[in-house]
Amino acid sequence: MIYHIGIDPGVSGGVAILSPDGAVIDAWAMPKTERDLLLQVRERVSWFGNTERRAFAVLERVSAS
Repeated sequence: MIYHIGIDPGVSGGVAILSPDGAVIDAWAMPKTERDLLLQVRERVSWFGNTERRAFAVLERVSAS
C-alpha cells in the first residue's frame, strides 16, 4: 500500500494523510517545528501496523510575493 502525505507549511498550514483510494485518514494543524512534524507523521504512519507500506509526501512550495 502507498499512503500519501500532503504538507502545507506555514502558520495556518496543515498535514493530511490519505489512503491509497484517496480517503482522508487523518489531518491536523502544521506543527511548530520540523522535528515535531517528523515525530507526528511517524506516529500516525505507525498506526497502519506492521504490514508492508510506503508513503509518498508532497510539500507545497511557498513563495513570498
